Amino acid sequence: MRNVVSKQNIPLIFLMIISLFWSYFYTSSNWFNDYGADKHEWWLLIDVFVTIPLVCYFCLKDDIKQTIIKSIVYMGILILLGSFIIPVEYKDFWLHLETLRYVIIVLFIIFELFIISSVVYAIRFAYRNNKDPDLAISEPLEKHFGKSIATNLMQIDLRLWSFVLFPKKIIHDHYYGDVYFYCHLKDGAQSFLQGFIFLTIFEMPMLHIVLHFIWSPMAANVITAITIFSLAYLIAQYRAIEKRPISLSNEQLIVRYALSNPVFIDFDQIIEVEYNKDIIRRKKGVRRFNIVGVPNVKILLKASDAVPFQQIYIGVNSPSQFVSQLRLCL
Repeated sequence: MRNVVSKQNIPLIFLMIISLFWSYFYTSSNWFNDYGADKHEWWLLIDVFVTIPLVCYFCLKDDIKQTIIKSIVYMGILILLGSFIIPVEYKDFWLHLETLRYVIIVLFIIFELFIISSVVYAIRFAYRNNKDPDLAISEPLEKHFGKSIATNLMQIDLRLWSFVLFPKKIIHDHYYGDVYFYCHLKDGAQSFLQGFIFLTIFEMPMLHIVLHFIWSPMAANVITAITIFSLAYLIAQYRAIEKRPISLSNEQLIVRYALSNPVFIDFDQIIEVEYNKDIIRRKKGVRRFNIVGVPNVKILLKASDAVPFQQIYIGVNSPSQFVSQLRLCL
């Protein structure tokens, strides 16, 4: 998994590096550009039409659609960058590219809207057919966009709006697994989220009015928009922590917590499961699934590439039942 993600990120990293280099090249005078005398556009044209497509191809050749999409996007970014950094007296072909980029952007937006609508339709269809709600989101995304950090974030975002807009379509019994455990009652986690929801609703109009008159209407609108999104996140967390279970199947432990992406752990990866009463700080190799108080279950894992952490701490409603049931599976 790590190698796949890293390989998919190489084109973006390369784009950032050459963007910084060409920005310095075209906006400065040094021995690279013959002290300002050699800032011809064709230097950057080579990267736009040759280097970037080749890098995308060699890193993403297993997914031709991703190769084409990322090549077009990164080429468009470099064309936009060139319109700002290349001196006017050195622009010739670039003047035509600057006009073309708007056509590319419009076509790309149309294409992306089509893909997004296809993903949304696939998710709704999967919900109606009683599919695991997490798979209903992840499978269409990975089919259209591949596996990457971006699709992991998109899963959380789509899960958020699913719980906000149509929570009744998400049935907890449809999640994969044979035995379910929940986390919403542990130290009043769901009540804690509910309190923050009411507090946000109460303070939002007053904060907007104060910022409108003391700061500026624009600032008030921006802060209010951010607050509304935060409210949506809290509502989704409130609903998800009750419906999304931690489950045990015949061969795996599936850890789901609120809106986080599920973690699949084979039983043979687990060394030990035990109770926990200690405060757990954030650190490397540790994953925490807990909102309020101290997580009450600790799971030790074998080091492996499949799971990039060795300790998991979870706050569950019934730790004794969870620990005893998981030990029976090991």
